[in-house]
Formats: sequence, C-alpha cells, structure tokens
Amino acid sequence: MMNETTAMRSRMTGRRFRIAIGRSPGQRGHRAAILALLAVAVVVCGVAAASAGAVRIPIGEVLAAAFAPVGKLFGLSFGGQGGRGGLAADHAAVLYSIRFPRVVLAAIVGGALAMAGAGMQGLFRNPLADPALIGASSGAALAVAFTIVLGNAVMPGFTNTLGPYALPVAAFCGCLAATFAVKRLASSAQIVSIGAMLLAGVAVNLACEAGINAMTFAANDEQLRNLTFWRMGSLAGASWPLCAVAAVCAALGGIVMWRCAAGLNALSMGEEPASHAGFDVRSLSRRTVIAGALLVAAAVASAGMVWFVGLVAPHVVRLLGGADQRYVMPASLLLGSALVLVADLVARVVVIPAELPIGVPLALFGTPLFIWLLSRARLAGRL
Repeated sequence: MMNETTAMRSRMTGRRFRIAIGRSPGQRGHRAAILALLAVAVVVCGVAAASAGAVRIPIGEVLAAAFAPVGKLFGLSFGGQGGRGGLAADHAAVLYSIRFPRVVLAAIVGGALAMAGAGMQGLFRNPLADPALIGASSGAALAVAFTIVLGNAVMPGFTNTLGPYALPVAAFCGCLAATFAVKRLASSAQIVSIGAMLLAGVAVNLACEAGINAMTFAANDEQLRNLTFWRMGSLAGASWPLCAVAAVCAALGGIVMWRCAAGLNALSMGEEPASHAGFDVRSLSRRTVIAGALLVAAAVASAGMVWFVGLVAPHVVRLLGGADQRYVMPASLLLGSALVLVADLVARVVVIPAELPIGVPLALFGTPLFIWLLSRARLAGRL
C-alpha cells in the first residue's frame, strides 16, 4: 500500500512539474528557435569582437583565419596571399595570438558564469540568486588573491606543483567554501529563504572583501597592480594555455550541472515533491554547488571579478522560453557568452588605445536590471 501511494505521489509530482515548466511540443519548438538564434548571436559577436580593436581587421579576413585550419586539413585556401591562412602576416599574428584567444576566453567566462547562475537560481528557487550575490565569486576571489600575494611564501609546494593550475584550484576551493556557507546560513528547517540568502551573501561578501583588502595591503607593487586590474575584470591576459585550463574546468562543471537539470526541475516544486519524484535533494544540492564552484572558478581565475552575467542571462532566457532547466542552462550559456563578448568589445573600443575593465559595461547594463528584479520580487511578496 505504501509503495502504491509513493508511486502515485511520484506520478502526480512529475505531472505537476512538467506542467509548471511547460514541456509542450509548441514550447519545445519555440525554445529550439531561441537556442538557434542565441548560437548565431554568439558567432556574430565573436566575429565582431575579433574584427574590432586598435587594429581594425576586415571581417572577411577574420573568417578566413577562422576557417584556415579546416582549409589546411582539406588542402583548401581562404583569403589572399601571405601569412597563415592566406592573411597578411601582421593581421595573422594579431588574430591568432591575441584576438582569437580573447574571444574564446570571453565565451568560456560568460557561458560558465551564466550556467552557474542558472544552477544557483534553480537550487535556491529564486531568480535573484547569483554567484556574485551569494558570495561564490568573492570566495573565489579571496582564494585567488591569497594565492597571488602569499602563495609562494605560505604554500610554495601548492603553487610550484600546480603551476598554471594553482589559481583555478584555489578559486574552486574558495568558491565551494563560500557557497556552502551561504546555503547553510540561509537554510532553516529544509527551507531556503531568499531574504536570509541575500543577507548571508552580504555577510560572506563582506568577510571576503576584508580578506581581499588585507591581501591588497600586503601586496608589493607588482602584485598590487595585478590584483587591482584583476578585481575589475579583464580578458587582457588571454592566451591559448589559459583558455585550455578554463575550458577544462568549465566543461567539467557544465557536465555536472547539466546532469542536475532534471532534479532542479523537480526541485522547483519544493523539496518534498522532488523527493517524491525520486530525487535525492541533498545529493542534488551538493552536486549543484560543486558544479557551480567549478564554473565560477573557471571564470574568476581567468578573468577576475565579472559581475551580473550569472544574474542577467538565466533570468532573460526564462522570460523568453520558460523555466525548464534543460532549456535554461544551454540558453544561459549562449546568452552569457554573447554578453561577455559584447562587453569586452565595448571595453576595448570605447577608449582606444586604452582599455576599460570589462566590469564597467557589464555593470552599466546589469545594475538597472538587478534593481528591476528586486522591485518585481518585492511586489510579488518574495522579499
């Protein structure tokens, strides 16, 4: 009798969250169209970002350089004469050594933060959850700052052994610790309060900020300059090895997060209905937090503090196509990549030959939207 009752509850819960997230054939077609448009937008933004800058490179040459490896593989030729991929040597050097690594890193950073934001919002069941707002980014930033300033003195074995992987590993550990701390502080009787979550996030952010300030005080001139620009967010240090490290971290986190999508869909109806649907809520929470930590670590260690992408992208794609995490996660990844590509393009061209921190254009767009989200949440009685 008990098994029949549990099975019935599971079927009813499954129907409820399928209805809630809207899995109709028409909705699936609509979401597929959104994903296709976002993919096109990422490609267009990437080509524009590779073309624009202090050295203006025609879009035709950018496309020729992008397809040059394929042409070499099949014995084809693209573009004009000279240089790699049929390009002028100076343009080829700019594209292959500077622009393309920067475009790839921007797409990785934006996609990682947006997917982490989608997972966090699904876990906390609120669109205001964000890796930065709940302390995840600050925790990663503190760990990275500590590694930059005191790593060689306090833990030389760690930094020497891991080499270029030291910052991503440190960022992952800091992000994981901060996220678990916020979740523990915001949870009461198995219920996560949005107000408590924001307050806990403020507390963790303040504690991490104090630690970062201490690291800033202890830094020498070179470390201080690196920390200052890193905290404002920048893709100026993009390189192919850095892209490879960030891509591995982001891919691992993205795979784990994607495997949590069905559970997060069920969790949107509450922890008890998710349990009746056959999901282990505690395991789901742990896996989501770990995946989010990997994604944030990939972004923070590569580009510094990049704000608002994890808040803006998931909310926008939910407004466009609904709340099914199997759609929200890939759509957020694509939109986040496009947002960071555009922000980096603006940062590079608005004050040529200087360069703005990438956080400036993102904050100009993200702050008004965050205020609007807070207003909506208050009017809806969620705050």
